[in-house]
Amino acid sequence: MSACEARCPTPTGPQVRAIPPASGLIALALLALAFAPAHAQVMGTWQTAKTEAPDAWRAGAFLIIGEPIGLVGQLRTGLDTNWDLGIQLGFPDFDDDTVFGIAGDTKVLFHKESSEFPLDVAGDIAFGYQTDGDFDLVDFDLGLIGSKAITTKGGEVISPYGAIIFAIGHANDDTELDVHFRPGLEWVISQTVNFLGELNLSSRDETMALSVGLMFKL
Repeated sequence: MSACEARCPTPTGPQVRAIPPASGLIALALLALAFAPAHAQVMGTWQTAKTEAPDAWRAGAFLIIGEPIGLVGQLRTGLDTNWDLGIQLGFPDFDDDTVFGIAGDTKVLFHKESSEFPLDVAGDIAFGYQTDGDFDLVDFDLGLIGSKAITTKGGEVISPYGAIIFAIGHANDDTELDVHFRPGLEWVISQTVNFLGELNLSSRDETMALSVGLMFKL
């Protein structure tokens, strides 16, 4: 099975009678910028519950918008059926002191959409490190991701998703548990390009961030 077959439903899938165009949904997401406070940002989920096909590769970049601004790249590949791996690398915070971050995660799809429960559901485990040279943050994250692929009447494929992440963070001899809620949307632009937009609502310093980006099939 190709990466597109695994992640890009055909136009014969579930139909909806009326749904805003993907461009309109993107515009609505951008309005959330008005509510983004000036706090340190965190990396995002940037994926639905579905996994990449075995040996398939996707890469992309995400702009974290607000105050401050960040830029992070992501590489994902399928390890086996319903199991994939991701690596994130970049600068999640361009504030007075630039923050460098590196992270990795592995995701397992343990429930496929069915008549009994109409969502794909996956578990995700992640490890990350962020530093500005003086302040170091180490994160160990456990999360659940739920998503549903929808084919619009016009043939566009969109996948609303949501993730809840429990993050154990250790910084400067202090360890705490934080909760992140990340609603997002994936839009299949073509067989090789996907757009993702995501809000990150975090209990860590009560932060909120918006990230937008593209993932490309390699």
